[in-house]
Amino acid sequence: MFKVSDLVFDRYSKLGYEKLNEPEKVFHCVWGLEAEVNNGGFHQYYFNSAGDQALDTVKSLEAIEAKHTALLVRQANALFGEAGPLSDRFARQNQLFALGEAKTTKMNEIEKQFMKYDDKLGQLIRSVCGQKWRGFRAEVRPRATTQQICHGA
Repeated sequence: MFKVSDLVFDRYSKLGYEKLNEPEKVFHCVWGLEAEVNNGGFHQYYFNSAGDQALDTVKSLEAIEAKHTALLVRQANALFGEAGPLSDRFARQNQLFALGEAKTTKMNEIEKQFMKYDDKLGQLIRSVCGQKWRGFRAEVRPRATTQQICHGA
């Protein structure tokens, strides 16, 4: 999956998020969420640029059928108010610092649930990448098969 990550994040750095195709956006959102939360929790996820797509991340998790994790991210997003976390990183950081103790505690509780990994995100994204998104290979790496991309061959 690291090869896929390198390919998707290279396209992201060159084109920006909006120019990625749907499978790339899903991969980008799920990979970013997992990397940030595993490294420094939800606070780090929202503080860093991965949180720019926090609202899309819920849809991305639903696309790979990670329903429990989608619910957790939806709950964490709701801590920022009705509109959720802002996509602008610096404005979102201000939101994050203003959450207060009760919401920060709730975010930590959500994080503990995330860490139980009720949804096996790696398996789900690998499965969906191979089964549903045949066009993924053409957009990410010409002449490679979906099997090669999704399984790092």
